[in-house]
Amino acid sequence: QDKTYRGRRIKFVPDFHYTLYAKKEGYFSVYREFNPRNLMTQDTVQIYYMERTERGSSFPIKNVYFEDGEAVIIPGYDTALLDYVAMFLNHPEVTFMVKGYVQTYGVDIESDMLLSLERAKTVKQYFIRDGIEADRITTSGMTKNEIRRAAAAALDKGEGFSGIRVELII
Repeated sequence: QDKTYRGRRIKFVPDFHYTLYAKKEGYFSVYREFNPRNLMTQDTVQIYYMERTERGSSFPIKNVYFEDGEAVIIPGYDTALLDYVAMFLNHPEVTFMVKGYVQTYGVDIESDMLLSLERAKTVKQYFIRDGIEADRITTSGMTKNEIRRAAAAALDKGEGFSGIRVELII
């Protein structure tokens, strides 16, 4: 059994309004509302995961896309952050760090470090705009060693970029 994620399957029947609330000590609670408009016309199965809130837990986010070589989130690709906004709004006691990443081949390490930090700051501003207090969030970018390792892996195996663009660390 995976210690990081606990999940359940729930079957929804159309034409009913549902509120899903799951809470467990040591995990972020899950709260979602469903109604006939956002359920399919047939039965729907919803899978939810409860993520641990302990110090050091990390949440790699692959589905946030930035403009190439910039710290600007491409419009429409910020939706991967919405569940995390709700998670952190429901748990005001939790502080976290946003760590930014870049695809790198090690050509300009200083520039890559700066861009990864700027991407983290962009995500922090997204969270602040959606109601999370700024003092709960710190930011970080990739280190020189992380960039060197990613560049070496990219050159050796073509695997230098894992797809993670942002990571949230409790």
